[in-house]
Amino acid sequence: MLKCKDIGYLSSDYIDGNMTKSQRMSFRLHITICGHCRRFMRQMNLIHKTLPKYHFVEPDDRQVDAWMNGLSK
Repeated sequence: MLKCKDIGYLSSDYIDGNMTKSQRMSFRLHITICGHCRRFMRQMNLIHKTLPKYHFVEPDDRQVDAWMNGLSK
């Protein structure tokens, strides 16, 4: 049976559907039994659904340099 630590490592694979049938069954069994991991997976699913709604802009080199200089002060 999977451990809580395994759920953390495998959560993205589960959400993305990158697991074998037996892995998915083991994963589901654990989150059925473990309330902490069930809550963790609800949060992961929310993040997975929410992030695509945001448009991320890649900062240009000037912005990165300004941030890095600000951090070093």
